Order: sequence, then C-alpha cells, then structure tokens
Amino acid sequence: MDARPALPVAAAGVGSDAKIRRSHKRPKASVVSAQAGGPGVAPGVMPALEAPPLKPIQWLAHEVEHKRTNLLVSSPAGYGKTTVLKKVIIPALLRGSGSKAEFRKRVWVTAMTSAAARQVGKHARTLHSMAGVGKFAGTAETLLENIRSKPAVLARWKAVDTIVLEECSLCSAVNMEKLNAVAQQLRGSAQFMGGIRVILMGDFLQLPPCSDLKASEGPSVYQYQRVANKYMFKARCWDQADFLCVRLSHCWRHAQCPRIAQMLERLRVAVEWDDTMFEALGPAMHSAQPLANVDDYGE
Repeated sequence: MDARPALPVAAAGVGSDAKIRRSHKRPKASVVSAQAGGPGVAPGVMPALEAPPLKPIQWLAHEVEHKRTNLLVSSPAGYGKTTVLKKVIIPALLRGSGSKAEFRKRVWVTAMTSAAARQVGKHARTLHSMAGVGKFAGTAETLLENIRSKPAVLARWKAVDTIVLEECSLCSAVNMEKLNAVAQQLRGSAQFMGGIRVILMGDFLQLPPCSDLKASEGPSVYQYQRVANKYMFKARCWDQADFLCVRLSHCWRHAQCPRIAQMLERLRVAVEWDDTMFEALGPAMHSAQPLANVDDYGE
C-alpha cells in the first residue's frame, strides 16, 4: 500500500473491457470425458481447456462470491453503483452464504443514511443501527461498553462475515477508526475490522463526511479543508484494509448525451471547461423539452 496513492482507482466497467489493479485469473476448466483424445492425450479424455475470459461484471460477481477481498466500488453519479450493489453484489453474497438465513446472519448490508438504505432495499439498514453505535458519540471504549451491554448487537458482531456500506463517503476517518477498534476488540483479532470483509460503495467526490461545523459559519476554504481531512481514507487503518478499487466506467444516466457526461466529469475533478465543450452541447440543448412559461405560474 505504500506505493499506492491515498485513493487508488482502477478502471473497470459494466459491459466493457476492464483494467483491474491486481491480476486475477479465471480457474481453468476441469478435465471432462470425451469420445476420443487428441495428440498426446489418452483416449476418452479431453485436455484441460482455458475458460473464456470473464466480463468485468462477471469478474466482480466471482470476486464477491468466492474471495474475501476488501472492495471499493466507485464511480461518478449515474454510473450504476446502487444497481450493481442490488443486482450483482447482494446476489453474489447470497449465493456465497448458501441460504437466506445464513445471509441475514453473516452479511450486513448497510448505508450511512436511512434514505440510502431504502434505495438499496429490504436487506439494508443504517450502519449506526446494525452496529449498535448510535451517532458514534464518545470514544471507541464507550461504544464497546454499549455494544457489550446489548446481547443481540453483540451476537450480530460475533456472527458477521461481511459488511457492505453504501454512500461510504459520508463515513468520516474518526468513525472509521472507532469502528475498526470496536471490531478488533469484539472479535479478538488485530486484522482490519477484526477480519470482517468490507465492501464500500460510493464516490469521494460527491457527499463529504458529516461536519460538526455550523451552517451559520458559511462556506469557506478553511471549512472545506477541515471536511476534506475527515474522509475515511485519511484513517490510520485505511492502508491496513488494502482495498481493491473498481471504477465503473459507463455512464447510464447520460448515455444519450456523452458530452454532458464528459462535462460533468470535468466538473467533479475541477478541470476548466473550454468553448468547444459549450458548442458541442448545442444539439443536446436544442433537443431538450422547453420549459413551461413562468407567466403560467403567476408572480
């Protein structure tokens, strides 16, 4: 992790070629029986065949179901993170668990807000509720005492195998460190999160961690710097997790107008626009539905 940037992002996509940071090979097919062999092959046996390469979305499902890699799935808005979570990751975890009962016991599907949890579906709850940490008030020792005083929450911590966290950018570095310390103590392991696999979904260029600054202070460079220092990848335990980062590469929300997607991408990384980009937007703007006359709504 020392040679990797603070937030590594590998290029990957749904339905397109992918470049993944690590090398992952598909297992070779098993030897199967046949009527005749080939040169140097015993009759009745075919040689082991190389399976066709996995598509990126198939690779992701295979990784989730069969391995215990910590994952960070990220992309700009409109690229299908929540859909991938609902249609690929959760079903893969369900298959890997063997049954719905085991899935409910071993997998936490969580989000940082109740609104985000409702978008994911009936499997999801807020991280605060599932982990029994409330608003993360107090030290890790305080949270640990509260959890140990609740048998049902303590049993969940003992049984959990995988934690999925939607809108992970809302989780601050401080809360990440508290959660890691609690998990290590409850499970008696010095590994990241006590050996629990973590799958993060989100975009660190969208929603920042909740700030303790008052709205009356107004926006300022100082305020944004304080918020930036709270991102979860600033946590001391981040490098220990060794996340495999996957970036969805196809914009579904603006599939009919790639130029808009390109402009939004430049905005999110603070790249200055040029005149050619505005000119290219012309046909898209003319094809849009006209706005209603404001006079129809009165003053």
